[in-house]
Amino acid sequence: DNIKGIYLNSSFVMAGFAQLEEIRNALIKFKESGKPVIAYAETFSESGYYVASVADEIILNPVGMLEVNGLTSEVMFFKGTFEKLNIEPQIFRVGTFKSAVEPFLRKDMSEPSKQQVGELLNSVYDHYLAEVAEARGISVDELTRISDQFLVRTPQDALKYGLVTSLGYYDEVLAIMRENAGLEADADIPSISVNKYEKSFVADSYQQNRIAVIVAEGNIVSGEGDAQSIGSDKFAKEIRKARLDDKIKAIVLRINSPGGSALAS
Repeated sequence: DNIKGIYLNSSFVMAGFAQLEEIRNALIKFKESGKPVIAYAETFSESGYYVASVADEIILNPVGMLEVNGLTSEVMFFKGTFEKLNIEPQIFRVGTFKSAVEPFLRKDMSEPSKQQVGELLNSVYDHYLAEVAEARGISVDELTRISDQFLVRTPQDALKYGLVTSLGYYDEVLAIMRENAGLEADADIPSISVNKYEKSFVADSYQQNRIAVIVAEGNIVSGEGDAQSIGSDKFAKEIRKARLDDKIKAIVLRINSPGGSALAS
């Protein structure tokens, strides 16, 4: 009850689409309370706008930018460099679409690699267009046209096509939040970051029934690993520790990984 609304600073959001989807779904659920969600950005990337698209008010800086022009994928290739250094990689690969080693063997993407990356991007973007169109009350065909023809070149274009509700500077956003909260024009806005809010919920250390949540982030490698990878030895120890703890009644493995060593997995 202490939370009267949510403010999203949506500039330069860095997250994968699975994470964006989870955040977006949480915002949709929050809106069921009838409390407002306000999003503001100087620049909306596709990822930032995807989350912000469910907001009640989407405010773009008058000299900012909003991107709705499709997704891209970039791959760096090293074969040319290896040739200059007289290095010849010895790699075994099995399967037409196993393209992870292509950067070491080629100077460009193979056709199968292009096909699978294209299919992935199209699938994600089709979902993106459908969800954003529904949230903003426009048709998928219209949003596709806006994207394909690159019709949003200025903040005014974003307002014209209904992708934002208004253009404004940050001080104007603060004024809107004060109004929603019933505060005076110059009053401080009581606020709390999501990180601090999460920490306010302290688990009961005397609780006998617990659920362990083990997070695995990064490439899967043998051994201990590091902060950017999932080490098989270290991860197995964590699971074993939780399994042997009588207070833990269930284990949730939360994995965000592109894969890695089959043996380590």
